[in-house]
Amino acid sequence: MFASSIPILALPRRGDIDSLPFLQLVLDMSKRTMSNLLAFFDNSAGEGVEPSRIPDIPPGYPAGGPIGFAGGIRAENVKEWLSKYHSKAAAAGCWAICDAQSGFRKKGNRGEPIDLEELTKLLQQAFEWGSLLAGA
Repeated sequence: MFASSIPILALPRRGDIDSLPFLQLVLDMSKRTMSNLLAFFDNSAGEGVEPSRIPDIPPGYPAGGPIGFAGGIRAENVKEWLSKYHSKAAAAGCWAICDAQSGFRKKGNRGEPIDLEELTKLLQQAFEWGSLLAGA
């Protein structure tokens, strides 16, 4: 059953906290046999802050599988960030999973209720981006 599961490692990076060494330790311990791993980089940790840069995918990360990114995604910038994340993942032979939380909440705060208008805009923009990518 574990082989069909995907363990998700949340990897925040904020201030003095950097979980990339933990990911590298997991990769080193697995001897590159953990092909179903999903590292999920989220420097925003639900605060809706865009990252200053896209994290590097460490050596030994399993190609062919998913890698996750989040941080500051909202309707106005979703195409830009999906493109950046897709390119980074593809360069490593992976496919990207992205997450948004505060970008479609009232007041841009993940503790607030969902703003249906903002969620609809975000989904429309993401669909447009995916349609363009599929047509390429």
